[in-house]
Amino acid sequence: MAPKKPVSNDPLLGDQQAEAASVAQAPVAAPTKDAALNYKSKAQIMKEHLAAQPKVMIMIPLDNGEKAGASLVVTLNGYSFQIAKGAMVPVPMQVAEVVQESLKTDFALKSHEHAIGNSEAKLNALN
Repeated sequence: MAPKKPVSNDPLLGDQQAEAASVAQAPVAAPTKDAALNYKSKAQIMKEHLAAQPKVMIMIPLDNGEKAGASLVVTLNGYSFQIAKGAMVPVPMQVAEVVQESLKTDFALKSHEHAIGNSEAKLNALN
């Protein structure tokens, strides 16, 4: 037997009230225990993704004044990867690409700052 639809006293709303009442009473699926156990964070997914990649050897030079044992932290989608500076270390390919791009940017910035500094020194010498 089909459930009875509520009867509306308002001729303008009619079936809309009945539909709204049936939607409000619709059962909602509860999350299952398996779904909670299978959930992976972005960081966990990235960790697994990086672990599956081929490893490459890289060396990150120490900055001026840095002591041996210094490190660089690379974070991808919430997963942090700590890399020792001044030594050859294996890292996943994607991490190596991020480090390479970062070092290129740092080098370009330092070169630009050095060029500006030299220009200012020359101007000061002329005055």
